[in-house]
Amino acid sequence: MNTLIPMANQAHVDGEAHERVTEAWRLAVRAWMAQESRSQAFLARQVGCDPALISLLLNGAQSSSVYARRISEITGVPLPTVEVDDDERRLLRLVRAARRKNPAHLRAIEGLARVLSESDD
Repeated sequence: MNTLIPMANQAHVDGEAHERVTEAWRLAVRAWMAQESRSQAFLARQVGCDPALISLLLNGAQSSSVYARRISEITGVPLPTVEVDDDERRLLRLVRAARRKNPAHLRAIEGLARVLSESDD
């Protein structure tokens, strides 16, 4: 069975440590919103995106590092930085390539995900 690793909380892969949208970050942003009496619509206006995207981001259904970084700038809530290992870095690069709809990259992702999921068992 092909098992794809969820990529929902991944950010750009450029170096060793990477920003990641986490549940703790989402909760901290919500706490800031409550403390400052700010709405998702306010954040959307400041970020320059549709309010629905802010809702998806804060509910964990969307993970956009560009918008998350902008929200961090507005709220002062920093994105957590995490270490990314070589396998995860390779997988993230393949996912970006697969977004360009390259079937060979999609097969490579499925194969790597399979290997990674077997090593976690």
